[in-house]
Amino acid sequence: MGTPAHISPKLATATARLRRPILAMAATLALAAGLFALVLDHSPASAGGPAPMHVTPSEDPTEQRFEFESLSDCREDEADLAVTEPGDRVEDAIDVDLDGELTIEGGQATGSFSVAELEVDDYWIHLVCEEEFTNAQGAFTLSRLTVDKVVEGDVPGGTTFEVGATCEVPPNGNPGDGFEVALDFGEQGGTTPLLVPVGAVCDVEVTDDGGAQTTEVENGEELIYGSAPQAETTTVTSTFPEEEEEGEEEEDEPEEEDEPEAEPAEPVEEEPDYTG
Repeated sequence: MGTPAHISPKLATATARLRRPILAMAATLALAAGLFALVLDHSPASAGGPAPMHVTPSEDPTEQRFEFESLSDCREDEADLAVTEPGDRVEDAIDVDLDGELTIEGGQATGSFSVAELEVDDYWIHLVCEEEFTNAQGAFTLSRLTVDKVVEGDVPGGTTFEVGATCEVPPNGNPGDGFEVALDFGEQGGTTPLLVPVGAVCDVEVTDDGGAQTTEVENGEELIYGSAPQAETTTVTSTFPEEEEEGEEEEDEPEEEDEPEAEPAEPVEEEPDYTG
């Protein structure tokens, strides 16, 4: 489009030069506004709601802990953790020992908490500032695989057993990596609960039978965990022969002696009676 007749070429050139920095400034301001809005959207104070917490199972499934991170403007010495049923307020927090570990530095909160006292279920975890104000909040699903080691028979003292548990999470699955862990048990057996990520497929196998006569694994193959809370139990039974106690050995019964055969009696001849 050409320059209008009533505007001189010099004025048009000056106007174009002036528009460039104005447009550049407008773009810069728009970008800054977008970044500011993004920060506000992730701030605990945005819309008066809590910041989101990213919650994942710990690397060691035997620890029964979840790890978390979030933005937070709490003071560390005034912050605490609380767990509730989904949708419940902090005032209705479940009375359990979370054994929480919490660090807040540079507006970033990180830490972990124990779920050993919680039943398999869905929960919310809250980062609480003073006066029970939820500063950050996240959801997590608690699923478990319990390995129960049973020993039967007379096991030699000092015998040990090893059971391997593997849980794999498909690529692009839910938060939480899979794991492979070796569980050690003594001569009395025992029980070990494992924290299982959502979407995992688990297998349990015996890696050291301790010299048992027989070993059986019940419910130990392709345990599929969905998005809902789930509890599974794998029972590993090792059987040893019973030892015979002293004095309980079977005594040989005495052989019956053959009784001597009776000699046949000699016949007695009767004399004829001639009386008459």
